Amino acid sequence: MYNLEIVTIIMTGFGGLTVLGVTQVLKEFLHAKGAAAVLVSIVVSAGFTGYYLLAVSPPFTFIGFVGYTILVCLTANGIFRGLHTPTNPQ
Repeated sequence: MYNLEIVTIIMTGFGGLTVLGVTQVLKEFLHAKGAAAVLVSIVVSAGFTGYYLLAVSPPFTFIGFVGYTILVCLTANGIFRGLHTPTNPQ
């Protein structure tokens, strides 16, 4: 149902702004730590996801928005990639 290529596209952002970059700038500006930092990440992920689903890749559905927001947020925080990236044992 969810295309991981779309998650990558959303992560790379628009006009030079990336999810990671905007999140870090806002965390520094707001001095966000702990739960506040996670909230900033969720809001930025939702914003980029909403923009992509509304402006770039319609149609917009609420379930798609929530699903992609979760995937983008987890990826931005390294959780999703950490669990789904194959490792090469040495």
